[in-house]
Amino acid sequence: MNKINIIQLDNKIKSSFIEWHNNGKVIFSRGNKLYISNDTFTKSTLIGQFPTHIVHKILSKISIFRRILRYYFYNVYPIDEKRIFITFRKNIGILENGIFFPIKGLIRPARFLRNACAYDSKGGVYFGEYIPNPDRDSIHIYYLPPKSYKLEIVHTFKKNTIRHVHGIYKDPYSSDFWVLTGDVKRECKILKTTNQFKSLQEIGSGNENWRAVSIQFTKSNLYFATDAEFNQNYIFKMNRKTFKIKSIAEIDGPVYYSTKINNKIIFAVTAEGCPSQKENKAVLWKLNKNDTISKLKYYDKDIYPIQFMPGTIHLSNTITDDYVYGYGIGLKGLNHKSIKIQC
Repeated sequence: MNKINIIQLDNKIKSSFIEWHNNGKVIFSRGNKLYISNDTFTKSTLIGQFPTHIVHKILSKISIFRRILRYYFYNVYPIDEKRIFITFRKNIGILENGIFFPIKGLIRPARFLRNACAYDSKGGVYFGEYIPNPDRDSIHIYYLPPKSYKLEIVHTFKKNTIRHVHGIYKDPYSSDFWVLTGDVKRECKILKTTNQFKSLQEIGSGNENWRAVSIQFTKSNLYFATDAEFNQNYIFKMNRKTFKIKSIAEIDGPVYYSTKINNKIIFAVTAEGCPSQKENKAVLWKLNKNDTISKLKYYDKDIYPIQFMPGTIHLSNTITDDYVYGYGIGLKGLNHKSIKIQC
């Protein structure tokens, strides 16, 4: 199927966030609880829940308070048949056989952006700190070893070098991991490691052309869209051998999240209302084979300011399915609602 279909889902999964799915199995969240379901959502079972304060739990029943509290899962990934790695608000843990186990070793509470944790072949997990960091303190990259509940620090960015880590991504065509950081001038970096973070190679930095939140891989190239706050945003193509980048399209705002379905790459512009964005809309773009782009759909930002979260289409995580789910926050007609994006 070459055409991409976008279907808004009905009320049976209203206010449920589809986190992960593969081969007919779906994990979705509702508040601080995780459920497993078939892909028709006709049968679901509670997996477990992330422990939260009772006041937060009550307030989160109201949509706007849920947004203020950032009362969401950001990463949900089954490491094996028994263990699910999760990040919820500024916390991390493991659900094992329905029981929650906190992970120890975080220097301070931190949020980890959606699908921005990387998993190695052994069952370990890499992730980097995403915090406001106004004083530009040092920033850590952590590793959770297989079957462990205690973190190791595998790399530290020195003070005044970056603000935070946007994401870490495993290259499916090699054993490399790629690291994206922000936010200003030399803090905007794309780096890679070929030796499990014993060293990091800086591929590019210096301006908002290197400020990205997510990245996608093909055999010959890498593709990323910028998260530029002040300058024009672009989709870039990077040659794997030379690391040279080429702008292939201008887009109408910053991109946080992207995905690859059936070798088709989708970028989701966020309605952030920043200086670089002329129209405050969330837009889905498809990358075509000839490196042109097509606009698939857009949603206007709702009436609430960015303090109540920007207008974002969050994308689910999958391994082999020919579709992903999108979940809207802060968007007219899509706030706390889901769509299915199918190739």
